[in-house]
Amino acid sequence: MGGIAAYVTNLFFPPQCMACHAPVTRVGALCLPCWNAIDHITIPHCYCCGIPFEIPLGERAICAACMASPPPYQMARAVCRYNQASGRLVSALKYRDHTHLAPYLGKW
Repeated sequence: MGGIAAYVTNLFFPPQCMACHAPVTRVGALCLPCWNAIDHITIPHCYCCGIPFEIPLGERAICAACMASPPPYQMARAVCRYNQASGRLVSALKYRDHTHLAPYLGKW
């Protein structure tokens, strides 16, 4: 939806944070406090399972667990650690039928 229709819709139904319902600039966004509460997983991490490392061990470093017992997949990634902030969003989608969150969380 674009142009005048989006303007009118946002005028009567302004975009809200997906987590706390505070005003945001666009639909499907998080406000800054909610975004900062998400514990995003970034490099460095295990090349195989994606578990974060405390220190950089190299681009294709593999954790001890994956070395000891290689998983049946080549690579797995998560966008964030499960914590109170991310758990609220996941629970809303999974248990409270807030399926409108799926396209936005899927883009992460």
